[in-house]
Amino acid sequence: MLVLLHVLEEAIETFANGGCDEAHIAGICLQLRIDIPRRFGQYAEPTMAEADFMRYHRQLTALYGRVHTLDSDIIARAVGDLLDYHEHLYNDLLDAMEALPAFRAEKLKATVYDALPSIVEQLRDKQVPPLYLHELGYAVDALFTESKPPALLYHYCGYLPDFIGMLRQLADDDRLKDWPKRFVESLVNYNFNYMGFFNRWHEASDAEFAAANKANRAPLLVSDWYNTLQHHTPVPDLAFIPRQPSLLDHMAAYIGTKATSLLKQHSAQPDQPPTAIDTTLNSGLLSLDFHYRYKVGYYPYANQLEAAKAYSVAHHSKTGRHISPNSLTRFDKTELYSEAILYHSDLDKIINPLRQDFGL
Repeated sequence: MLVLLHVLEEAIETFANGGCDEAHIAGICLQLRIDIPRRFGQYAEPTMAEADFMRYHRQLTALYGRVHTLDSDIIARAVGDLLDYHEHLYNDLLDAMEALPAFRAEKLKATVYDALPSIVEQLRDKQVPPLYLHELGYAVDALFTESKPPALLYHYCGYLPDFIGMLRQLADDDRLKDWPKRFVESLVNYNFNYMGFFNRWHEASDAEFAAANKANRAPLLVSDWYNTLQHHTPVPDLAFIPRQPSLLDHMAAYIGTKATSLLKQHSAQPDQPPTAIDTTLNSGLLSLDFHYRYKVGYYPYANQLEAAKAYSVAHHSKTGRHISPNSLTRFDKTELYSEAILYHSDLDKIINPLRQDFGL
């Protein structure tokens, strides 16, 4: 294959020296479209054919990078079309981990930067968190900045168009959905394992976990996270950064850590009954309830204040607060009159069924 390519290289060198026309070079490129596959099929060993094609491809890529200096659109187009044709024909042989040449990088960059801003705006309108959307831009900027990781590889010629297409589908979908959740799910499925995005998700999840912990809902939240991850369907062998742990792996490890911390917390604290009874009563109704129960001798404490202290600890008002012992022992009939009517009504609702049930 390299011998065949050498004919094209000599013709281009002759053109540069003024001894060959553009049409002749374009003709050689068209002939190579036929000759290279024919030569590929003549190899006795497939591995030798593949290795020879890869050498041909690298040399043709380098040649295309040089023809732009000739100031000939015809030659540049002919060599570029030849390269595109053989890359498409033998796409499965290309090394995805090979560095992407500059001319390919520029074309890919233009495609991504043209599409991304409008997509981001549409996703912002769908209430996808801005911090998540910022990471899309940061990831793309890093990819196309030579001094920053990840390295720009042939891998991205396949990954980025598919990834942008997925984002476009999300942005254009006009159904009523939980779009922040669907956005994260889609990035997991396309393995957008850019650490900046995972860090933002980590921070948001930390805040969610802290709130759930305060509300005694942390175990349920962790269980929900596990169930959600089990329904993700990552595309096999897909990754924003190849050969690195997947976004799903990072998330699963994070959730595993939270589950472990809950188990340690649970094992460190013996099971205890609830510290107070939740009620629907306001402070006035609780004061009346305490007053009359104490009056009939329900609470065998040394005095009323001691009984009020125990009652206060054992009951929550409808706002979730303990009523102070001093409030419970204060008995102002004028202040409690409205509550007394409600309390009397509630007692009737207890006494009447009691009489019916026991024939009293």
